[in-house]
Amino acid sequence: MTKLLSIFALAFASACSLGSCSNSTSSTPGTSAEHIAQDSDFANFAAWTQTVPHRMGFDPSGLLSSGMAHGVNDPTISRYIYLKQASATVDASGNFPVGTVFYKNLKMNGMNVMGTGMVKRGGSYNSTGRSCEYFLLSADGKITSRGDTLMGGMCQSCHNSAPSGHDYIFTK
Repeated sequence: MTKLLSIFALAFASACSLGSCSNSTSSTPGTSAEHIAQDSDFANFAAWTQTVPHRMGFDPSGLLSSGMAHGVNDPTISRYIYLKQASATVDASGNFPVGTVFYKNLKMNGMNVMGTGMVKRGGSYNSTGRSCEYFLLSADGKITSRGDTLMGGMCQSCHNSAPSGHDYIFTK
């Protein structure tokens, strides 16, 4: 467990040096304006709707085949994926509404270890990534790092392989 926590700490430190954690105003989810997520957007994530039953151990989908994303190489990690807006679905163009928030919580031995998030930001943000912004979050859901090139672009690169019509999401 100490080794895993050290790896997560290194990833957080690296990502924080790459991304900005600045705060800005946000719009109402579901509008066409830009939604700039804040810590409050990730508050109380455990009360949100789970998109699939939690998954434990090595990535059962086979989509996360290497690296350390989402604890892929740790058989003791449990992944819980939440959607803040329970009724959010893709539109006819295959896009979630602006302001849609996803949270992936990683747990080890029943304790929150870290979280990652994805928000449909909208506006002109990340035009090559369907307006998605990615987040690294502390165990209590606070933003530690954010951006469209988070972790050297690893988040967007992987989510780009989600099925067509799913707007970069694998489990909804």
